[in-house]
Amino acid sequence: MCPQKVSFVVIGNEDCLYLNVYTPVNPKNTTKRLPVFFWIHGGAFVYGGGGYLMQNPAYFMDEDVVVVTTNYRLGILGFLSTEDSVIPANLGLKDQRLALGWTYANIDRFGGDPKNIVIGGESAGAGSVGYHLLEIHEKPMFTGAFLGSGTSMNTWTYQQNPKERAFTVGRKLDKHFDSTDSASLLAILQNVTVANLLQICTEEQKYFNWIAIQPEDKNGYNPPTDSIENGNFIKVPVLLGFNSEELLCPLGSRSGNHYKRVYEQALEADLDPSKLVGVIDIGKQNATQIGIELRKFYTNGSFTNDLPAFVRYLSEYNFITAITKHADSASQFVFTYLYQFSFKSSTARKSTIPGIEGTCHGEDLPFYWTDYRVKIPENERIIAKRFVRIISNFIKHKSPMPQLDPLLENATWPEVRPNYIQYMNFGEHFKVEKNPRSFSIKAEFLDKHLVKPIYVY
Repeated sequence: MCPQKVSFVVIGNEDCLYLNVYTPVNPKNTTKRLPVFFWIHGGAFVYGGGGYLMQNPAYFMDEDVVVVTTNYRLGILGFLSTEDSVIPANLGLKDQRLALGWTYANIDRFGGDPKNIVIGGESAGAGSVGYHLLEIHEKPMFTGAFLGSGTSMNTWTYQQNPKERAFTVGRKLDKHFDSTDSASLLAILQNVTVANLLQICTEEQKYFNWIAIQPEDKNGYNPPTDSIENGNFIKVPVLLGFNSEELLCPLGSRSGNHYKRVYEQALEADLDPSKLVGVIDIGKQNATQIGIELRKFYTNGSFTNDLPAFVRYLSEYNFITAITKHADSASQFVFTYLYQFSFKSSTARKSTIPGIEGTCHGEDLPFYWTDYRVKIPENERIIAKRFVRIISNFIKHKSPMPQLDPLLENATWPEVRPNYIQYMNFGEHFKVEKNPRSFSIKAEFLDKHLVKPIYVY
């Protein structure tokens, strides 16, 4: 596990760039090569790892899929950049691609088929997958992409002014540092402990937990939203999805009074509606009025008097709208499938916001990875079997429901079509629905105001 700070404790070490390969067959006993699932973990680009405890692939072994999980550098060590050769951008993504290249070159020795590798990830891992889709000048090493609760179009993948933020970190580490020289900054970073770097990571997370986008730099990426919309991405089938109410619960290990935190955010948005726009580029002179208009999609009054509406806004702004936009845009060029996971496990966190329920961010993961922290009740195992079958079908056939299957209630899953977004609502049962979260009218509103080039949505 790469260095990170969890609950005030530093875990992991810098000797962390390892991957894990799991195979259901002994390759010495067969010439058949199985499809491969290459997984990138989430964790806001600052937490997590590819280890067995949280990503036990036992479910996929039952589906005859070879699984590869990997670590990558996190936080400052993986995503801080001076926008030059001294500290190049996106080192964490380079780690992922190196692991993918190793997999492509060697997976046949483990019984895997290098010609059938699907890359997948959740949250920041899905955002990473979205960026790997943009690597059109690199050798294609995968045949499909699974993105759960994330895409490169999400606002939290976008780092504005990475060089400026890098030097801000330097000044916080050394109050006497006033240079603009990248080599001088690197010297400071190399002469502090990992623990000190992670302390800055905790205090000033906004400086480096996003991916640096630099179109003019070989280490960067072109604007994701424009790239997908214009077909400038690797043309492979995609399966994307989101949970029904991503931000109903606190993210990750955040503790404290979640109701209070949501109320305070709602109050800030009511007092300054421009905050509802965030990092989306709509021209700052219009931000307040556009924020007011945006709020009307969710409530006729204030967010402080309608917290369920504010939670719906948070879930859409941070996750759902961009994921749906990715699906709509990609469907012009490739087979695209979209889902909403709305099953609420009896083991899941309970809502602390009166008047709204739903499936929170990350609550889908125990249904396709065996997680030591969550024990799925016996009566809910059918949901796990269905989720794993859906992903495995996509890995093998590039369709989540290629044929009628009693396990999947003999359901059929339509593709997303441009401007006609059908998706699978996956709860206790399956139901095909259209236009998730009234996406079409919100997209029309955003498209009218967004300033090109469009990075995030």
